[in-house]
Amino acid sequence: MKIKSWFNYSALMFVKLLKYGIYPIKEQWIGRKADWDRVHLIIILNHTSLFEFLYGSVLPNKFLKKCSKNLIVPVADTTLKKPFIGRLLKCLIPEAAPLTRKRDSSWAEFCQQLNPDKMLIIMPEGRMKRTTGLDKEGMKMKCRTGIADIIEVFKDRQMLLVYSPGLHHVCPPGKLLPRPFKQLSVKLQAFEVDDFIANCTSNQGEIDSVFMAGLLDKLRDENTTINTV
Repeated sequence: MKIKSWFNYSALMFVKLLKYGIYPIKEQWIGRKADWDRVHLIIILNHTSLFEFLYGSVLPNKFLKKCSKNLIVPVADTTLKKPFIGRLLKCLIPEAAPLTRKRDSSWAEFCQQLNPDKMLIIMPEGRMKRTTGLDKEGMKMKCRTGIADIIEVFKDRQMLLVYSPGLHHVCPPGKLLPRPFKQLSVKLQAFEVDDFIANCTSNQGEIDSVFMAGLLDKLRDENTTINTV
């Protein structure tokens, strides 16, 4: 293992150790558990905090080892520039791809970096939910259609939906440091990427990006409860 990969793996394992006391976590599977050897796409829904990497504590060690070598995560460029959380995310993520939240050259460059061997974690809503239940602009949270741009890269793989009940009780948007000794919980659901794509494909044989984003919104709303404690 290269030095950088070893460093990333050590950081990810440290996060996993946090579940033993500081951030205990309860996980619930919807349906059959994932085949971790085939999972290459993780979609986190109900984006409420920059500390959602704490959910990494439910991932198997072998999977984390693969992530330490091949993980890529799109992150807002403004977040990566923040002195504390930006540096922390760079320690955890081998490839943190900066995005401007617009469908511009940064999105195109990110898409070009993807290949079937990558491990991708993405939050398709693009913005964090505030304690009001809305985003920063006061708008209802919706998944963006860009997920349709990248999902086909992972055909013949499995994808994992991570339903977050919210992490406002740990660290809401606008706060710098997380509150320790908080109970976490998460729901997980595995899908065959091919089946998910087929469910969102029109009669013309093209992915309906609006339908796919709406389906993710529907699954999120059915499986999450906001935690604002």
